[in-house]
Amino acid sequence: MALHAYLELVCTQGITFDIQEDGQYCSLCHGKRLTYVTTAGGYIPEEDHGFGYIRSLAEIFWRIPDIRYYKAEGLDILGVDVETALDHALK
Repeated sequence: MALHAYLELVCTQGITFDIQEDGQYCSLCHGKRLTYVTTAGGYIPEEDHGFGYIRSLAEIFWRIPDIRYYKAEGLDILGVDVETALDHALK
């Protein structure tokens, strides 16, 4: 929730993007890569809405060409080897 609120504040016309005369978005960001890392005690749905939101901002408003997504899930499930799950997420 705090990340979403922060992004709503910084994703502002004139700060991180602008709109050209033809209506196209023009990025004011200089970022080349965005890395999104998340963990969950349970399983993350195939359509991860948190990442989808971030990916949309990065692609549409900021024009960041390299977007990476890492997730470690099921970490609170009884019997799960957390170290293995974390290693798997990095690959």
